Amino acid sequence: MPSLEYAGGKVNVDNDGYLINFEEWNEEIGQVLAKQEGAGELSKDNIDILKFMRSYYHEHKFFHILRQICKNAHQPHNCFIDSFIEPVA
Repeated sequence: MPSLEYAGGKVNVDNDGYLINFEEWNEEIGQVLAKQEGAGELSKDNIDILKFMRSYYHEHKFFHILRQICKNAHQPHNCFIDSFIEPVA
């Protein structure tokens, strides 16, 4: 089984690089995954958005409506798009 190594240890991932165990995610793992995907360093605001989305998913078993994420994560109106969606050239 593939794994992801980071400063705090090692976690199992699937063949596409996704965590096998949802509960193993932490900020360090998030940073490593972001770098592997070419997103670079995650800011505090990025981490806050991800934490909100993970918490919401964990509780409700589905993702929150994108336009409401920023409001609930106490971020600017287009925070999700500005932080995570690359513009099409």
